[in-house]
Amino acid sequence: MRLFNRGQLSQASLTYFLPRLWVGREGNSRVPVETWKAMFEVVEYTEDGIVQPRPRRTVRAYRGATEANRAGLSWSLDLRQAEYFARERQAPKDKTGRVWVTNIPASRVFARVMEGWEKELVADVRGLDVLPIEQEAQLPTPRWWWRQR
Repeated sequence: MRLFNRGQLSQASLTYFLPRLWVGREGNSRVPVETWKAMFEVVEYTEDGIVQPRPRRTVRAYRGATEANRAGLSWSLDLRQAEYFARERQAPKDKTGRVWVTNIPASRVFARVMEGWEKELVADVRGLDVLPIEQEAQLPTPRWWWRQR
């Protein structure tokens, strides 16, 4: 983070390291979310850490979080995974987690991570409609542009 803030990281270095750092981060990262976003805005689009052509279509994605954290960077293509995060991955004793849903245009997706158990998209959803799962029908149906693996 210090090297990024000082402008001492090339785009190539950041593209290589950032997805790996993201996957290995702790739940309560000391890096502010705005810094993560700023770093991801600089790098090339990656899938499992490998630079790939950016997909072109919008995707429906889910997030398990509290209302205050509903616009975070981590999103899932798997509703069950989002339900798990809403139920099990909130602060101790915080029972306000729920599932959120949105349509994410490809231009807003920074990375796709399908390695390991946590399948996720890293995306900037600022300004998008992020609705409780109960209101999912209010979103237009996107076309799927990624195969589920």
